[in-house]
Amino acid sequence: MNNTAEVMDHEEVEVQAQALDIYNQAYICKVVDPASYENAGLLAKIIKDASKKIVDYFKPMKEAAQKAHKTICEREKEHLKPLADADALVRRAMSEFLQEQERIRREEERKVQLKADEEARKERERLEAQALKALDKGTDKGNARAEALLEQAQEVVAEPVFIAPVVDKTVRVGNTAITSKSDIEVIVTDIQVLCAAVAYGDVPSTVIKIANGQLKTFCKNMQVKSGQHGLHIKDVFGPAIR
Repeated sequence: MNNTAEVMDHEEVEVQAQALDIYNQAYICKVVDPASYENAGLLAKIIKDASKKIVDYFKPMKEAAQKAHKTICEREKEHLKPLADADALVRRAMSEFLQEQERIRREEERKVQLKADEEARKERERLEAQALKALDKGTDKGNARAEALLEQAQEVVAEPVFIAPVVDKTVRVGNTAITSKSDIEVIVTDIQVLCAAVAYGDVPSTVIKIANGQLKTFCKNMQVKSGQHGLHIKDVFGPAIR
């Protein structure tokens, strides 16, 4: 067991030394003519082979570590599952309670608002009726009073009604804080309509994530030219070492 570890350590020292030696060669590498271009290509091949040697050296250790990590994660997940399920049940019960309380609150708020609106309407009608009586007198004083009553009637508007929630936004139980929050769910039903909205500036472009790999494949397959579809395309040259 110790011999194997020593051999592995020695091999690791060798690959590390080789990598540093290759780096030194690359550091002084200059490409100035076809011959030096070919020499650089040979060096690139050496780099590729050395990289594969290092990858192959660490591969068994990585696989063993990944297997151990996977096993530990599976065991952890197994132990956490009952708690995750319990958390989902508790949160769902709390969410359903909050939603029902909000429904009740809004319904009560609506009823109180309707009552307030109705009382305001009756008060306006009462003032308007008094204004008509004042006008019927046909006197300057009556006309002035009627105008004042009509102005007063126009100002009679029910104040917006707000009923506080049954449960406070933040509830503290010992050292635990429970905070209720509202959120929304957004589902894209028509990507073309969304893109059109982005094009017109109604929706920020940051909501769309570009898959560069797929876009590049599309441009290659369809032979898209620079300037088409709002794209700038340029050729990029580089060596392919085999």
